[in-house]
Amino acid sequence: MIGEWQRGRGLIFVGGSPRSGTTLVQNIMDSHPEICGGPEFDHIPGIVGLRNKLRASVESGRINIFCSKEDVDREIGLLIVRLLSPYAEERDCKAISEKTPWNVLVFHDLLEIFPEARLVFCVRDPRAVVASMLQVGARAEAKGVNSPPFTRSLSAAIRTIKATNSAGFNAASHSDRVLPVVYECLLTDPERETKRICDFLRVRWSGEMLRPGKRAHDGEKLLDEDNIWYDSKTYSSNLDPGRADKWKSQLSLSDQATIAMSFKNDENLGRLGYDLTDEGLPVTRRVLGSARIGVPAALERGLIWASSYPAFRESGAKLLSLAKSGRRPHA
Repeated sequence: MIGEWQRGRGLIFVGGSPRSGTTLVQNIMDSHPEICGGPEFDHIPGIVGLRNKLRASVESGRINIFCSKEDVDREIGLLIVRLLSPYAEERDCKAISEKTPWNVLVFHDLLEIFPEARLVFCVRDPRAVVASMLQVGARAEAKGVNSPPFTRSLSAAIRTIKATNSAGFNAASHSDRVLPVVYECLLTDPERETKRICDFLRVRWSGEMLRPGKRAHDGEKLLDEDNIWYDSKTYSSNLDPGRADKWKSQLSLSDQATIAMSFKNDENLGRLGYDLTDEGLPVTRRVLGSARIGVPAALERGLIWASSYPAFRESGAKLLSLAKSGRRPHA
């Protein structure tokens, strides 16, 4: 059976920024009778990293007496297939979806290793992604659990989104085997979007994809009381358009302004219809949001605190400008 999977036919890799909707997309595809998707496998980026090291050693002449770059790709591809395909075969499915957000960072490599694989790139409003990331950090703190920097720092969250989006959009611009899926479109017009996904995957559409919360998914096996990413209710939720704009009540106006300023010139997001402007926000929050870009976290917290006072509205712009430039105010 390995030969049927070797070129990647039936392999689906899902990736995108953490909290961009990758789990929802995975559960939607897992609801299709011909597709299965388990918990995050986690290690595809690491295996591809080994592949790239081996290819570099071949190219430098250090190990080319043992193998060629083509040999490396064949064996790495076989390793991934041998690890993933039994799961699909046990469930009598024609395709398997492997969802790990960081897959997006190796999309280009997966396209080379598997000439017939399909890749799904999840995109979501960066304000919603940041809001969700910071909520994870808050839950981790409440539970006394460590969490990644991007869940605890606004600037780290923004950097993470930029890195993952850059990799995903770049891969999509070079191959028609990468499908961007917009989270908000999936919530507001799920039938159209799931049919688009099925066309891309070359499978018949199933109405079960509209009800991912109606069935159990193997990813739920990783949920426990210490899980900071999901609880069973949110993990198994159905498509709810009301979730699209939750970030508006979860982020401060200053945070909204900072994120909008960070992404306002992103042409890829603009082409997908995202309106990343801060024009509707109070001017003091817009100034603060702009100035916080690149400001150390401790100073950032102090500026947010200061902005709550009326006097700040008179001198805040000058103070923030000085903070951003690194210059000292005159005595």
